[in-house]
Amino acid sequence: MSVVLPSATPRRSIAEIGRLLRCTAMPAVSAMLFTFAGALLSLVPIYLLASVIDAVAAGDGKSGVLKVIVWAIAACVGTAVVAGLAEALTGVTIARLVAKLRERAVAAVLNLPPTTVESLGRGEVLGRVGADVAALVSSARKSVPSTLSALVMVVVASAGIGGLDWRLALAGLCGIPFYALGLRWYLPRSAPLYRRQRELEAGVIGSLQGSMEGIRSVRSHRLVESRQSLTRRYAQASRDESIAAFRVFSGLVARENFAEFVGLSALSIVGWLLFREDLVSVGEISAALILFHRQFVPIGTILFTFDELQRSGAALGRIVGLIHSVGAHTPQPIESHSTLREFPSVEVDGLNYQYENGPKILHDLSFQIPAGRSVCVVGGSGAGKSTVAGIVSGTLEITEPGVITIDGRDVVEMSARERSSLFCVASQENYVFAMSLRDNLLLAAESASDAEIWDALRRIGAEDWCTSLSHGSKHGLDTMLGEGGLHVDAVAAQRLALARVALSRAGVVILDESTAEDDGYFEETQQPNEAFSMSLENAARAAIRGRTAMVIAHRLSQATTADSVVVMERGRVVETGSHKELAASGGTYADMWTAWNE
Repeated sequence: MSVVLPSATPRRSIAEIGRLLRCTAMPAVSAMLFTFAGALLSLVPIYLLASVIDAVAAGDGKSGVLKVIVWAIAACVGTAVVAGLAEALTGVTIARLVAKLRERAVAAVLNLPPTTVESLGRGEVLGRVGADVAALVSSARKSVPSTLSALVMVVVASAGIGGLDWRLALAGLCGIPFYALGLRWYLPRSAPLYRRQRELEAGVIGSLQGSMEGIRSVRSHRLVESRQSLTRRYAQASRDESIAAFRVFSGLVARENFAEFVGLSALSIVGWLLFREDLVSVGEISAALILFHRQFVPIGTILFTFDELQRSGAALGRIVGLIHSVGAHTPQPIESHSTLREFPSVEVDGLNYQYENGPKILHDLSFQIPAGRSVCVVGGSGAGKSTVAGIVSGTLEITEPGVITIDGRDVVEMSARERSSLFCVASQENYVFAMSLRDNLLLAAESASDAEIWDALRRIGAEDWCTSLSHGSKHGLDTMLGEGGLHVDAVAAQRLALARVALSRAGVVILDESTAEDDGYFEETQQPNEAFSMSLENAARAAIRGRTAMVIAHRLSQATTADSVVVMERGRVVETGSHKELAASGGTYADMWTAWNE
């Protein structure tokens, strides 16, 4: 069952941003100082214009004009330089802040128990560390600098009007209540819409990801229309939420225009009354009107970016909610396994399992994997093989009666991180990250040396493959893979996954149909796959040689080299023994073996 992590409250999100800003205090403070300096310099030409207007009104339009022009040009140049520095420093601050936030979000996901990640669903996890972070980055780069500059400009311009005459400043403030009413109307209506939109976009991602990764199963089970319908429903709901949010935003624009009209009208009327009483000059009134009119753009920027800020606020709330749901800011060290052997034994006793709101999958399942030996689990589709692998590795939680022990120690006594560190799992779903081949492999053992990496590649027969890789000026282990680097096909990705297994120091290895990807690859390329399949199977055997391993068979030939075979049927163990014993027994496995060879 997919669940949804909570989103953080606005207060908690702001507190998180404040905490991160303290780590980048110097560029943040410098950016604010330069922004204020730029806003102050931008007022100089307006004050100079006021003096020119007063001079013209007094009939002395020629005196000091050249001086005014020189000062105005100097102020404009100074404004441009200072504004550029402010924007650069703001960009540095935002980049560091977002990087820290992204690191903490990824660390939070890595700290989640595997069972929680599985129950969340891929769309929810990918949405929070992918789409939500992307939305936040986009908003931060586009909206935050302009909004910050606009806020400072409004404050400085308002102070500038007050410096001309306090009564003119009070007149300009008449528009504030209408701005406030507009925001009061807008915020409570828009925030829920944007939160809902982020959730629906996560649903679209999850639906598409699941459908594309399981495309062969979707086609074979005739689920194409069903999956298309699910994705379409999510996409249509997301579109409807976007339209509803835009309608609400249009209402904010209308209220903002009315507030501008009220403020400018009030300032014009009060200025005329003060001028009639000789309390202010024409130049001062003109400067006040120009300053107020100049606030239209920054105020509009603030209000218009509220639309984007609401989006990023919803994304930020989801990211911070993910971070605080874990309760840890950095990955915690994994407990040592001093009481366990290097390659421990695994025993499954009386295991049962039932998916929520579904039928019972496993029934009183029992088998053993001796230390340093391999067991191959075989059975037809739906027998429960992958479910067993998920429960043993800790991806699925034990919710029904049954016990799993590692070297005699019950797994329920282990923490989630300790248990997950005991296992290395390779499935038919493999990932290649946008980094070098070396870094891709070091995910399995971050402290491994190049010599250990080459040894792992040599064991699975991938040394020549690695040596032949190149992209640009990079070769071998330095070759960049993934986006922006060398494209890696399904078979190469599978080979990379098996190299991680060989390099891993985990005590127990689980291969869950880990050579299945070549079927899809050769189905698309229409190339003969027997040689490649045997190459991958040989690599898989080499990766687990001498280690405690459970192999979920994709091909029955994998059972011939295992130390023992467990035959499953409808969630039950129906036969156990060696390949030779079972093939000669005349039972279920013998029938499967005969059919396989035919």
